[in-house]
Amino acid sequence: MEPNASDIPALALSSVCSRWRRVALALPSIWARISLKVECDEDDPLQQNIQLLENFSNLLTHSQQWPLSVTIDMSEASVEITDLECSALFALVREYPRWKDFSFYSNGWFLLQELFPASGISLETLGEFPKLIELALYVPDDTTEEEVDVFVHRVLNLRVFKLQDIPEMPSAFPLAQLLHFKLDPDDMFIKQTGELSESTSLISLDVNDSVKDLGEIDISSISPITSSTIEVLTVRHEFRPGMALPMRSIFRFLTCPSLNTLYLDSSSSNVPVNFEQLMVFLRRSSFRLTTLSIKSLSLSDSDLLSLLACIPTLLNLTLSDTHTSCANSPITLRLIDSLHAYKQSVPLVPRLKHLYRTWEHCRSKTKQSWRWSSLGGLQVIP
Repeated sequence: MEPNASDIPALALSSVCSRWRRVALALPSIWARISLKVECDEDDPLQQNIQLLENFSNLLTHSQQWPLSVTIDMSEASVEITDLECSALFALVREYPRWKDFSFYSNGWFLLQELFPASGISLETLGEFPKLIELALYVPDDTTEEEVDVFVHRVLNLRVFKLQDIPEMPSAFPLAQLLHFKLDPDDMFIKQTGELSESTSLISLDVNDSVKDLGEIDISSISPITSSTIEVLTVRHEFRPGMALPMRSIFRFLTCPSLNTLYLDSSSSNVPVNFEQLMVFLRRSSFRLTTLSIKSLSLSDSDLLSLLACIPTLLNLTLSDTHTSCANSPITLRLIDSLHAYKQSVPLVPRLKHLYRTWEHCRSKTKQSWRWSSLGGLQVIP
């Protein structure tokens, strides 16, 4: 087990030369980012970790009392917590009052609520996380709720919360104070979305488009929840085998009248946009959108033109067809021609100032490049 040097820039900077080391030692903030990945199995119980403990002791010493950005990755560990001997890990856990950002990855072998007692801190005596602003938990579904419980009544300054899977949130968890919330929603979350409408602080929401069906409740009759504070919405689209258009799109359950920025992203190939639900969401919310980003999604040029025609307030548009086949790309000559003001008396997007575009698979790139460059009054950024 060893720290990932690429995640600890201070180690690289201080190793260049003596002068750089002196400079690095004078900057406690650059030592305050610490990432530890635990890789072990039953044949290697990590008995020898003296050098690792020394390295981490130096990191903690050089960071002085600067708030820490900590990542603990136990996603590949495969021994019981009682068999783990790693003084460096336990030393890092005992610094929890200094944590400013904390990310925890687990495959289920280790629970965060077990890690504190293993480090000499019982849950009964565990105090507050006074500096913790950002919390990210990437743990299996069946352990998420237990891990969240650790932070109840202990994170008075939490502003950013990221979850891989959403449990039934403890009523005492301070969702109302969050500025940013990232999660993959399921039907139980939809049942609890009233908490979003009660939040007076939430500005940014990052969600998966497809709402997972746990078979717990019937949400077909649930009305869309209104969150009047959300200004930035990121909707991630992910491919799963046998997936058709998700009938339970997150757009079906949200109304965001204050939205000004919408990101539609995908890390998979040719994932479709639930266009009908998107348009209903747009009309229902009646927001004044200024920034729209569509990346790596399957969308016809006609649907994109219909979407743009409904957003006259748009100032910034990002289009990318990376991971998208030519047949499923919205970037076509028809789209480019529709953005030319001389083609029509009223421009399709009258206030558009910046267009960021990346295209990979479309035909007639040379012709498209010329037409992009001829969009007068519009800054086109490759």
